[in-house]
This record gives sequence, C-alpha cells and structure tokens, in this order.
Amino acid sequence: MKNDDVDLIQRILSGDENAFTALVQKHRKWVHSLAWQEIGDFHAAQEITQDTFIHAFNSLPTLRDPKRFLGWLRVIAKRRCVEWIRKKPIAMQSIDAMPKSELERLFYVRYLEEEHSQASTDRLREVVENLLQKLPKSERSVMVLHYFKGLTCEEVSTRLDISLNTVKSRLYRARKRLEKEESMIRENLSPNLLRSEPRYISIQATAVTESDEHLAEGGFRFRRTDKFFTSYGIGTRGHDGGDPSPMYMLLHYINHGKINLFRFPVTIGKSWEQEGAWKSKAKTTLEGYEKVEVSAGNFRRCLKHKTVFTAADVEGTNAELRNALVNGTRYLWFAKGVGLVKMRYEHANGVTTEAELFKYQVPLEGGEYLPVQVGTQWTYKWQNGYRDEAVFEEWHIIRNFSKPVNLENPLELASARYEVTIVANEPRVAEVKCILTPKIDSGAKSGKKHLMLSMSRFLTGWLYDGYARYLRDLTVTDVDGETLPIEEIDKTQWIVETQDDSPVTLSYKALLNHDKRDWPTGRDEVPYTQEDCIFWTGYALFVVGKVKDIELQVNVPANWHVSTAWERIEHGKHRFVCKDQDDLMNAYLVLGKHCERLAKSGDAEIVLAIGGHFKASMDKIQNAIEAILRAYTEIFGGAPKDRMLFVANPYGAEGYRSGGASGRSITALIGGELDDTNRSFWATLVAGVVCYMWNGKAIYFAKQGNWLTETGKQEYWFTEGFTSYYSNVVCTRLGLIYEDDFLINLKRSWESYLSEQGKRSIREAGKNKFANRELVYEGGSLIAMALDLQIRTRTQNRSSLDDVMKQMYNEFGLTKKMFAINDIIRIVSQIAGEDFEPFFNKYVTGTERLPLEEYLKNAGIDAQIESAEKLPNLRYILNEMLSILYLRNTKVGSLIIFRSPKYQDGDKLVAINGTPVKGFDDIRRMAKDWKSGDAVTLTLERKGEEIILPTTLGGMPGKPPLEAASINITITQKPDSTEAQRAIWTGILGNNQ
Repeated sequence: MKNDDVDLIQRILSGDENAFTALVQKHRKWVHSLAWQEIGDFHAAQEITQDTFIHAFNSLPTLRDPKRFLGWLRVIAKRRCVEWIRKKPIAMQSIDAMPKSELERLFYVRYLEEEHSQASTDRLREVVENLLQKLPKSERSVMVLHYFKGLTCEEVSTRLDISLNTVKSRLYRARKRLEKEESMIRENLSPNLLRSEPRYISIQATAVTESDEHLAEGGFRFRRTDKFFTSYGIGTRGHDGGDPSPMYMLLHYINHGKINLFRFPVTIGKSWEQEGAWKSKAKTTLEGYEKVEVSAGNFRRCLKHKTVFTAADVEGTNAELRNALVNGTRYLWFAKGVGLVKMRYEHANGVTTEAELFKYQVPLEGGEYLPVQVGTQWTYKWQNGYRDEAVFEEWHIIRNFSKPVNLENPLELASARYEVTIVANEPRVAEVKCILTPKIDSGAKSGKKHLMLSMSRFLTGWLYDGYARYLRDLTVTDVDGETLPIEEIDKTQWIVETQDDSPVTLSYKALLNHDKRDWPTGRDEVPYTQEDCIFWTGYALFVVGKVKDIELQVNVPANWHVSTAWERIEHGKHRFVCKDQDDLMNAYLVLGKHCERLAKSGDAEIVLAIGGHFKASMDKIQNAIEAILRAYTEIFGGAPKDRMLFVANPYGAEGYRSGGASGRSITALIGGELDDTNRSFWATLVAGVVCYMWNGKAIYFAKQGNWLTETGKQEYWFTEGFTSYYSNVVCTRLGLIYEDDFLINLKRSWESYLSEQGKRSIREAGKNKFANRELVYEGGSLIAMALDLQIRTRTQNRSSLDDVMKQMYNEFGLTKKMFAINDIIRIVSQIAGEDFEPFFNKYVTGTERLPLEEYLKNAGIDAQIESAEKLPNLRYILNEMLSILYLRNTKVGSLIIFRSPKYQDGDKLVAINGTPVKGFDDIRRMAKDWKSGDAVTLTLERKGEEIILPTTLGGMPGKPPLEAASINITITQKPDSTEAQRAIWTGILGNNQ
C-alpha cells in the first residue's frame, strides 16, 4: 500500500492529475471517518475531508518522505478538525457516546448512499460517453479535454495546436448538437462545467384556480453561474390589480426581485444580504436539512432556505397593505434532484401563503437542488387567506442555454429584400421570404460566419416564445439552395451559421391566430382579421437582422389594397421601401378590400385605411384629418415631409373604444357608429399622434437612436405634454370636440397632476415618463396652457404659444438641430417680452405647484380647487372586487363593461343593490363599506334586456383601500368676464363652438 502511495505521489508531482484523483479515492473514506469521529457532524466532516485533500495537494512538494504519507495526512486532517471546532464551539454528541446499533445503522445507510451514488455516476458516465460518440472527432476531442480533463480553452488550444476561436467554435457546435443532454453533463460530471459560460433558464408558468378558472400566465427568467443562481426577468399576464398582490402567481414569491436564490457552493449556515423587490432588504440563510411530506411524496433530506424581507417601499394605492405582503419571512424547502417541494411565506400582516409540490417530472437524475434541464415540470398547489379556493400552478423549463461566446463579430447586413404573399383562400397565412445580403468582408475573418436574426418582443414578456409561437417552417438557405443550420439562442433570437458572406434566403410562414386570445393592450395592437381586411403589425410579422436598406414586395389578390406608412416605390404596385429596421418592425399593415385614401397638407401625408361599415364615413374622416394637418401646418409655419397610417375598423358593442400607435401608424377599434361621441375619441387620438410629426420628430431633443440619454429624458415634458395640449386645442378649434370636452379633459389632467405634484419636478419625471404620466403628460400639458395664457395676457393677445412652436420648428425642425431647455426659455421670453426663467425654475425644473387657476382668470375662467372626501380606489373596486377589467363612462352617463371574462362586451352597469349608478364616484361611494366575501347584486342591461347578476366580492380581507385625499376641480366661465378675457379664451379654442 505504501509503495502504491509513493508511486501515486511521484506521478502527482510530475503533473498527473489523474493520480491525485486515485489517491483521494483510496483514502477518502477513512479520512472522513476520522473527521466524523473527531467533530461528530457527518456533513461538516465531508467538508473537512475535502479541505484536507486540498491542503495536502498544495503541500505535497514539502513532504520529505512519501513513505510517511498516511501519518502526514492524518495530522493534516486532525488539524482541520481542531480549526473547525475552534470556529464553531457547539456541543455535539460524540460517536463514542452513540449506541453501537445506532452507529452501525448510520454506517450502513451511508454505505448504501455511497454505493447508489457511485452506481449513478458510473451510469451517467456511460450515457455521456455514448452521447460523445455522436460528435465528429474534432468536436469530441475538445469536449473531452475541456469537460473531462478540466483544461481551459487556452490549454486545449495549446494541446491541440489550434486557435482559441476554433476551440470555442467547436465547443459551441458540440453543445448545440447535444442540446438537452448538455445540462445533464453539466450537473453531474464535472465542476469545470459550472465554471464555463453563464446559463440562462426560462420557466413558463400557468396558474388556474381549483375550479379550473384561468388566473394568469407568465415567463420567468433565471441566470446561473458557478457563483450564483438568480432571477433576472419576468413578464406576466392575467392580473390587473398591481403588484405585489397576494392572489397572483406562486413564482412571484420565488422570483423576488433580482436576489440570489442560491450562492455556490451550497453549505449549511451560509448567509447573504441583498436588496429585494420593491426596495426591500433581504437576508437569506441556509438553515439546515429537514424531512418534508407533501402531495408529491416524502422527501427525507430537504435544504431549508430562509429569507427575511424588511423595509419594503411600495408606492401607489394601498401601499401599507402591499408593503406588509412583501415584508415577512419566506421559507423554501428544496430536495436534491427534485427542486422546490414546499414554501411558507409568513407576511408581516399575519397572513401566510403556503405551497406544496403536487407532482413533478425531472427528465434526468441529478444532484441539483433546482434541476434546470429542458423538459422539467412541476405542479404546485398553493393558497393564502385571500383566496376562497386553492391555485394550481404549472412550471415548465422551456429554455436552458448559454449565450455563444464566439459572436463578437457577426455578419453585418448590407440589404434585406422581403416578399410577403397572402392568398384569398388562406387569409390567415402570410408566406414570407427575404434575401439577406451581408456586407462584404464582414464577420469573422476565418472559420464559420454567423448571422444574427430576431423578432420584436413588444407585448410578449409573458409569452416564453413571443411572436415565434406563430411562425412555421423557419429555414435559411444559401445561394445553392442548401439549408443552413439555424439555432435559437434566446427568446425570438436565432443564429445562422454560414460559410462566407454570400446572400442567404430566409423563409417562413406567419399564422394570424393572435386575435384568438386576449392581449395586455387589447385587440387593436395585435394582428386580427375583419370581414373585408387583414390587420398585421410589423413586430408580429417580420424576422429581421440589423439593416437599414430594406425593400418589400407584398403579393395579394388583384382587387386588394395594401395600406401602410412606408414609401411606395412604384405607383399602383405594392412595392415599398422602409427607412430602417425599426420602421419595418413598428409599422401596421392593412390588406384587403377596405377603403383607402390619402389625406395631406404640403409634404405631410396620412394614409387612411377604413374598414367595415365605417367606409361610408370616409369623406368625414378624410375632411377631419386634413383639417388637423392644415391646423398643425399653420401653427408650426410649415409641414415636414413625412407619412403616417390611420386604421379604423368597427369592433365590439356600442361604446367599445380601443386605440394605439406604433412608429408612424395609428389604429382604432370602435363599437357602434362614427358619430359625434366616437369622433371625440378617434380625432384626439389622431391629433395627438400626428402632432409628433412636428413636435417629437422634426423638433427633437435627442437623436432618434439616443432617446434614452440622461439629457434626452429630461425634455419629455415638452414633447409629450405640449403635444397633448395641442391635440385637444386643435380638435376644439376645428369643432371635432366641444368646449365641454376640452374642459373635462383639462379637469382630469389638472387633478391627475395635483395627485403627484411635489414628489419630483416635471422635468425630472421624464426619466421614467410612463411611470410618471401625471407629471410628464398631464403636467407638461398644463405648463403649455399656462404659457399660452401668460403670453396672450402679456401681449394683449397679439402673440401666443403658437408663435413659440413656430419659432421652435423654424430653428430646430427645419435645421435638424437638437434643442435644450434653455432654447425653450429663450424663445418663450422673446415672444412674451419678459424673462420666463423664474417660471421654469419654479414649475418645470422645480417642484412648486403650478398656479394655473390664476392664469385662467385672465381668460375669464374660474377654477375652484377643493379637497374631496376620501373614497375607495376605483381600480381596486372594479378589478379585484367586481372582476370588471375595463369600464367606460360615456357622455350620456352609461357605464359600459369591456374585456372582462365574467361579463359580456357591451354590458351596461345600471345599478348596484338596486341603487342606480351613473358615474365612477357613485360606485366608489357605494363601496366604502364593502368587504371581501360580501354579496352584492348588479343590474345590467344586455342587448336591451335587464339582467340581475348576484356577485360575491373578491379582493383582500376587509374594506377596499381608500385613496389619499382626492382633489376636485370645478371649472366655469365667469359671467362677468371682459371682452379682452373672452378674446384670449376664444384665441385658444377658436370660434367653432
């Protein structure tokens, strides 16, 4: 035995790492037994054993007599034990004090565990060796050296005398060939694999109630390295009540912000602190092992994972209760080779959320506490005090990949030539073909070249496969018609491997099935079909590479229109040119027998695509939009050369309204007729988006590719707020909306602004304009109105904000120069004849309240600001308690329900508990004393018939949350206003009332 040790030691000192592995295997058991006997902790003894051999390996050159190795190793092990005891002086039961029967039982259990572990490892090695035989010899050699021998890529390069890039390329191709099997190799055979590239894991989750009612679905993303396992992204769909919510998805409780779920190596007693979700402080501790019994089975040895969350800072409605839901203690139990088996979240308000593993399916055995092989599935049953019934939630691992490391220099594209074909008898199928021509000499200088392709992820954060879900037969071929390898490397991202920079042809089919499910923004911004047309969005139709030179041919039946904002290359033909990749992806297309016309003013054009019975109103629509274009041309003193698309189709019951915009396109779906009531909706929508042709595109504060710079963010109050102001002003001047509509919109904007005023400046709020709409959009529009009123007052109505916008367009829109806030101050001061820097310092860059009521007096308008009674949050009442997702208040006092699964589109809410309701505040006042679980009776009018609908209120226990003291603004015209004051008001709104 000693001679064997001497031989192994000599081989180790000569650099033979396999000899050290043999030495460890030979002496590991007795070293572990010695450590266990010394300290009395079986698992800590394992760590000491590992530490002993590491120390021995590093100190081996100092061993003078290899024949004395055993005694030398024993001394090292005992010293490690002494050090461990000193660091952790805890009273323990000695092995010597154990009954002999118990000691024998422990040794026998351990023996069986070791035998099973060794058998599993041998079996896995055999599987892997068989898998490696599938690889070409060149790829197999780098896999063996890197993964089995533990060599770095640089060492493999030297050993095989090939370049480093070639090593990485072969490893990448080999991993892709094995795909699913690689995660098993990583998890079971070599720690070197964990020290390679980070792994990105995607979990798709679906939640239903115990009675099989759909609750929510979402995509959750995790990242794993050799140091940590953490969440890094989330997208969900189904809940509309704000987060954190106690009734949403179990994965929300696990995927808590971006904290580390694990830090490696996993050892008992390890603890770490991080910032959790909603600014909370999180401290995680791995406490020990416990036996857990759940529906899926009994698990003898589960890792107990504890995290304490404190100091959460949730902003918005019902913040106190929502903070209490975040703060608390979360316990997780993980079983090796299985995953999460149990959760208990003790919230700070005394509520507890509990979950148990109901069933699971793990494709391959392994030793991970959270297996992440593709195909792994878990089903959990969970519940808390906020739900009458339990929730079943399914998790699926649908993606586990490493981002390629050899893509620093992908092919660049010189041009893209698309061809889209739709035939009349298959209107829901679009066949797409695109010739992609790379730039000459782009990409890697040697070896394979790689082309990156992708689709937009707009609106699809909750879908693990995004718009790729609707693609079929995605292929890429070279100039000889040979199919090229194409691999998905992330959600809606692909890599194509080519031999050179010759053109390639991309082909696929896109299925228009998007309108068969609900989407976060509604039907209007996803593809849909009507009886006379098809609506496509570029982001759902096109797979793209980064390219600017784009042309597109659309093949449709001879009697069809193809309506889009793109520039048409040939008159009468459906050939177009796009400005760039974004222009292609952000566009809307309408194809079919709809009515198409062109509205224009100078070089500004709007393509009109009107379908269904709205076609009869085309003349009215065209006249209105051309009037809007002419009004803006007059205000700005000219028109930019630009083109937009406006799409309007009938959809839904009377009162339904839904609209949106993307790039240079506008869409609207409207129930009923295009009467005066609906005109106020689509006209202000169009006027707002069209104004961007001037204010936001021609006049801009940052280059189009640099909208997210710190400087650029701070002027959204001007582009968004002034545009909002002018959309209402122009529509009122033209008689498209009434003065009462203007005042209602002003009241809403003003009250919205006051609800957030003082928290941050209007300019600063632009750093996150969507989260701060009250200040950026509403506050910005009020700044515009205040300036308009003051300029008119100071110049006896000879000048106005129109003159400011005209000069802004002249100085910046026509010259392509970027403006800054000082330019606005300079121009306003020049037009008004007074220094307005103090105004901007107070109300734009400062946080003082804008005294708009004082400025309105100069136009003969009286505004009274009063604190109203505290009422429950309307969104909470509707979404959580009544399950009404969308409720619109019409001019005639009707409350109409839309897009709410428990109701029918077009249902009119007439009364609650027999009391008529005509407005939102009626509902809020009634709900002050409601409690979750109470029964109320809704009276609905459905297609002319009265429906009585008993309803059990949902939501959190107790009464609905009250909003902060609300503000009520009353705006009226002074009966004793002067002629000069009336002239100012008329100058703003025109004479069309």
